[in-house]
Amino acid sequence: MPTAPDPPTSMTREFALLIAQFALVKGLLIGVAGCHREAFSTAHVVHTVQAASKHFEHHPEFLNMAHALLVETRLDGARGLAILLRNAAPNAPRPTSPEKYAPGPQAEKAV
Repeated sequence: MPTAPDPPTSMTREFALLIAQFALVKGLLIGVAGCHREAFSTAHVVHTVQAASKHFEHHPEFLNMAHALLVETRLDGARGLAILLRNAAPNAPRPTSPEKYAPGPQAEKAV
């Protein structure tokens, strides 16, 4: 019995999914970089991107759920997708030291 062809997808939907995947991978890489700090390397990037890509490929329902979430939160239009691509506000203050991103263990203070 022949299988039914996949429903046609629009370029807008595919573009929105590409942006969503990019934003997810970017977020994962920010977390991995924060965890490894100075030891962060291209090997971490390759491993993270490969793991995320495998997840996207092996769980096709994930992309449908991601698109449904974009639509539900009204991030599927041009403005919403721009928000997902944006790094930070142009005038956002930048921390002067790495401790402001994720403080390390602090010594206990004597009371």
